[in-house]
Amino acid sequence: MARVYKKANIDLVPDADYCSPEDLRLSPLLVEIPVQTETVSEEETRWRETNANPVRDTHQAHNAILDVARSFDPDIESLNDLYPLLVNRPDIDPEIAAVLRKSGYLDLWRIEIETFPWRYDQNLIATMTDPGQMAELREYCIGTVIEAYSGGIRFAVNLVQLQALQSKYGGESFQLWVKLYQTLVLNDQARREVAFTWLLKHHPDDLKRHMEQIEPHSAYWYSIVDRGTPHT
Repeated sequence: MARVYKKANIDLVPDADYCSPEDLRLSPLLVEIPVQTETVSEEETRWRETNANPVRDTHQAHNAILDVARSFDPDIESLNDLYPLLVNRPDIDPEIAAVLRKSGYLDLWRIEIETFPWRYDQNLIATMTDPGQMAELREYCIGTVIEAYSGGIRFAVNLVQLQALQSKYGGESFQLWVKLYQTLVLNDQARREVAFTWLLKHHPDDLKRHMEQIEPHSAYWYSIVDRGTPHT
């Protein structure tokens, strides 16, 4: 934090490379904001517990998977650590595959589509014609096409890696991950196509100003092709 401010020529502490959280707390340039709390009714608490909560559901799913993985290797820190674990311990594939299915992890993507179905459907977004919605839609679509090419590359990169692992090592777990990331890649493509089409109809000039442009055969172009295309 201190280094980030220093790059903006703001010295929160005498030495940004060597400071503690307490040094930052006592910085004369910062003001400590008192914690604000609000009483939540029992009705609202029940609503939060019974309705979809992406953050909560993702956290619970990840913890369920990591708990099983750590029963085999206590040093597991993240889901990415499961890949080498399965390579080295193919015998635990049934247990990992089972918790991937049971935890709900493979279906977390459905929350986004169920909450914002219009982001993925040309017909639904076309029905949103309220003047109060148009400004928000425009802002959303601009933000979506700003990363028209590279925004979804994270899904494509993971898909390529998982396909390679599944091809080499087999196992149900890798197969489940491959299917998941195939879905994520397609969903991301659909979302960007919907945003592009909406802007093309309502604000075509925004596409010229904001859509991510990649110069063909530039270093950036090659890096995306290299990361998104399987090697043979």
